Amino acid sequence: MGHVPRRPFDAPHVADWPTVQEWLPATVPGNVRSDLLAQGHIPDPTAGLNYRHSRWVEDVDWWYRRRVTLNPLPPEGRAFLIFHGIDYLSAIFVNGREVARHAGMFSRQTIEVTEAARAGAFDLAVRLWGSGALPRRRLSGLQKAWQFWGQKLYRSWVGIYPDRTATLKCQMSFGWDFAPPVRAMGIWDDVELRRTGPLAIRDWQISGGTGGDPVAVTLWLNSARPTPAQAEITLIPANFRGDSPPPAHFSLRLPAGQSRVTLRCPASGLKPWQPWERGLPHLYTARVSLTGPDGRRLDSVDCRTGFRVASWKDGQLSVNGRSIFARGLNW
Repeated sequence: MGHVPRRPFDAPHVADWPTVQEWLPATVPGNVRSDLLAQGHIPDPTAGLNYRHSRWVEDVDWWYRRRVTLNPLPPEGRAFLIFHGIDYLSAIFVNGREVARHAGMFSRQTIEVTEAARAGAFDLAVRLWGSGALPRRRLSGLQKAWQFWGQKLYRSWVGIYPDRTATLKCQMSFGWDFAPPVRAMGIWDDVELRRTGPLAIRDWQISGGTGGDPVAVTLWLNSARPTPAQAEITLIPANFRGDSPPPAHFSLRLPAGQSRVTLRCPASGLKPWQPWERGLPHLYTARVSLTGPDGRRLDSVDCRTGFRVASWKDGQLSVNGRSIFARGLNW
């Protein structure tokens, strides 16, 4: 990683990594300050008033880069880069070409890199805007006046109308009663390279499975061409011993491009997820596999999930049909 001068987030051309003066080792998942601290470039920002000595990292922009190598793709193979979390403003480049620009730290970004991956290697770079470029609240004239005069009475370093409310970031990182303002930025979650056949699962969601309702599995798919496929859905106990429901099978005929399908499976015999004082939080490994007419795997995904019913009525929270005391709340 390395830093460059600040540019506006909406600037049309931001490929300025050649101007980086010094490249430093970077860890992913991680964040800029953690790497600088590990290499002795800044003092520990959590000690005393040391946070003041690393404020400069928020006023410049940062580049992450690496060379990605992989085995060549088969003729109908596809490759996707998945960034599970970049904090907060970012632009992604593949072989020097910008392929995505995004604001927000919790949205997964999926970028197809099939053509670049066919060569067996490609250059990946991510530009991160320093936290000084984060969105700020827009105040009316009256709010600005109260921000100025009320601040003298309130004596808070975050202000009457704090900018933290303009972003979906950890609120205390903007300054709290126990924490100084240390706004993080970095590639904070995993990055993975997925290889698929001509049909790829871009996203998926599970619902239902309680109260006699079937398990509904919604798939968001991307197909390079019209494709027939077989789907298999399995639910396997993950944190307890028990019987698995029989696998469910479906025949699909998918168009080229983006599509969405919802598959429904019988839910008999599923054990519910329970709150800790009421029993076991039963979890299942849910797996979706797609195969072509020749039986060759096209793509598959899996995750751990639980099944429960939560409802709120007349100020009372109920889980699996039984009321429960909510011990606290936050925002």
